[in-house]
Amino acid sequence: MSLTLITAPAALPVSLTELKAHCRIDSSDFDTYLTQLLNAATRHVEEICWRALITQTWKITLNRFPSGDAPIVLPRGSLASVSSVTYLDSDGDTITLDSADYVVSTKNEPGLIVPSYGTLWPACRDFVDSVQVQFVCGFGATSASVPNDLRTAVMLLAGWMYEGIENDVALGGTDTIRSRTLKSLLAPWKLRDDRIAEVCS
Repeated sequence: MSLTLITAPAALPVSLTELKAHCRIDSSDFDTYLTQLLNAATRHVEEICWRALITQTWKITLNRFPSGDAPIVLPRGSLASVSSVTYLDSDGDTITLDSADYVVSTKNEPGLIVPSYGTLWPACRDFVDSVQVQFVCGFGATSASVPNDLRTAVMLLAGWMYEGIENDVALGGTDTIRSRTLKSLLAPWKLRDDRIAEVCS
């Protein structure tokens, strides 16, 4: 399985203005640096939780469809929609699966795609990168759509990075008040599912 970002989020879950207020910074001298820290903190939170925060588009590439009617499990969480499912048939031609031939579940976490009721996945070439699924995920297009716990985690982490103590808050590192705070904020939102590895290998 490989996962490729197609369209990056158009915003950050925490604005530069919010971070500057949190850090009590009045000047614009560090704006570029602070934006870099916000991006790093956002990526860290997304990787720890295995979720997309702001709306973004990804492509997952598989070597084959799952067996029978087993689901394709889509990583990154907060699935909004599936844009396309394509595969290589036995002749090596690229086929776009009709959306009527599969069902998308955005209520499951992580999101799932299954063949339509009573059907199976089509036969495809059992070869590297034979199946590709493009999908949209994230809580919404603006920071207001992101749950407060996750926004707070991003802001705290970026602020701590600005203070130069990022090593002190690394998850799995030293058990400090900061690391425990971050863990407690992220714990309800962590999304890891063994089916991702099993189904998408």
